[in-house]
Amino acid sequence: MDKERTINPDLIEEKITKRTKAIIPVHLYGLPARMDPIIAIARKHGLKVLEDCAQAHGAEIEGKRVGSFGDIATFSFYPGKNLGAYGDAGGIVTNDEHLASACRMLSNHGQLKKHDHRIIGRNSRLDTIQAAVLKAKLSHLEKWTAARIQAAKWYTERLNDVTKPMVPSDTRHVYHLYVIQSTGREGLMNKLKEVNIGCAIHYPTPLPHLNSYSYKGHKKGDFPVAEKLCSEILSLPIFPEMTEDEVDWVSEVIRDTI
Repeated sequence: MDKERTINPDLIEEKITKRTKAIIPVHLYGLPARMDPIIAIARKHGLKVLEDCAQAHGAEIEGKRVGSFGDIATFSFYPGKNLGAYGDAGGIVTNDEHLASACRMLSNHGQLKKHDHRIIGRNSRLDTIQAAVLKAKLSHLEKWTAARIQAAKWYTERLNDVTKPMVPSDTRHVYHLYVIQSTGREGLMNKLKEVNIGCAIHYPTPLPHLNSYSYKGHKKGDFPVAEKLCSEILSLPIFPEMTEDEVDWVSEVIRDTI
């Protein structure tokens, strides 16, 4: 992959217009974006920073957890995430009391207390069962994260002829996904599936090219980095219980195929 594995801070300012309200760095696959330059750009232009931490529970930059850099951050607790509930769930964190109040109202029918509706909201409250599951699992998150990092280390030691995740020395990648890049992806994916090794493409279509955004009129070539990555990325199996023998098997199939 290219030098930047997430949003490239060097390209942000040229995209800012008078309509821009915020910058949304996505800590994709569990790898933190470069937050210091992003925060500096946002402050320079009077913009908010919304961190997308959906795949990055416990990820760090110089020992500081993601979700604590920007004005507000969102976490997903979908069952498949590093910290997952029993069903759909999510959370928002912020040190800004005004934003916190607004988010609480949005999630609770626009009210902070019963029958006092200040805005038009929705019903997005975290139910008690999901909260209980998350509370029980939270104490295990650090152990699970360490196991993911170990599995990723085994992959990185064993894989050749594919582009592997790059992790800056000051950054803690929590490996929600272990994603490689290969120009021979289709053949590799077919071989893995042939021997019953699960793999997937996260994500096959750049966000601006989804049908829901077709009204914006984006065309092929408008987002060359995202388009290239979407044609070459492949997510390999990774989970806390993964053994070294299992990583050996996946790696061997990849080496024999490429």
